[in-house]
Amino acid sequence: TGMNFRTFLSSYRINYAKKLLRSKNADYMKISDVAMQCGFSSINSFNRVFLSATGITPSDFKKKK
Repeated sequence: TGMNFRTFLSSYRINYAKKLLRSKNADYMKISDVAMQCGFSSINSFNRVFLSATGITPSDFKKKK
């Protein structure tokens, strides 16, 4: 894959989070619920990793869907 395991896992989790945030049920989901479903232990770490990977916050991403 050309990346270490930690980077791969973060990328996988963020892609899954983006899928959840684009889904029909996203309007009824809290960002913290998405973070927990994607395997993040805290909302702060989820926000930090999501922002780093996408350039926008999860809530902004959800609004733009």
